[in-house]
Amino acid sequence: MNTLEEYFESIVAWNVRRSSTEDITALIADGHFFQITREMYDFWVNINPEYIHAYIGVETVPNPKAAFLLIDSTSDSNPDSVTVDTIKYAPYRYGFDEMQTIPNFSGDNYPNMNVSILSGLERSFRWILNRKMWIENKVAEGASETAGIFQAIHIPFSDLQSIFAEADVQTAVAVFGLMEDNKVELLVWSDDFSQHEDVEDVSLPIPPFKNLANYNLLRMALNI
Repeated sequence: MNTLEEYFESIVAWNVRRSSTEDITALIADGHFFQITREMYDFWVNINPEYIHAYIGVETVPNPKAAFLLIDSTSDSNPDSVTVDTIKYAPYRYGFDEMQTIPNFSGDNYPNMNVSILSGLERSFRWILNRKMWIENKVAEGASETAGIFQAIHIPFSDLQSIFAEADVQTAVAVFGLMEDNKVELLVWSDDFSQHEDVEDVSLPIPPFKNLANYNLLRMALNI
């Protein structure tokens, strides 16, 4: 996807599937993570937004596959700023292209983290085991502005600043997590796992929307 119309179509395709447990489960199960690059981060630094809005879309060709469309909250609040240049495309990936060296996680002794390492692993594990039932329950709520499967998730920009403050970090990895109260979230880690940062409770799924006027990529795609 590389045109505004294609981005809109992908958001529409996800929105259509929000009422199907089978479709959503298949799309979510087809991947594990998406990546945020330093190039994306450097672009957002000049804007200094409060959040990054991570919208979920569906590439329909050749086969349905989930993807993430990232736009900073400042640009998203202004329809004129929702452009191909301000939207960053991140495919939802199943695994790395090469083997990764992942160190032993020894405990919770990392003072800069919002969530401890072990808590982050726990939340990711909870999501993997419970996502099927979670999706079924969410679809049963119905798709609306206040209920149903998420259409986007907030990523606090301050969390990305913490990760990319390390000069050697080139990519952050975002994975789903599930808190004890069954709220979905995104956990964000540096790609070399040398610095362990994540999004914690302020990673807010939407719906529910507090102010729909701030989500113009969604409004423009769905004509609302």
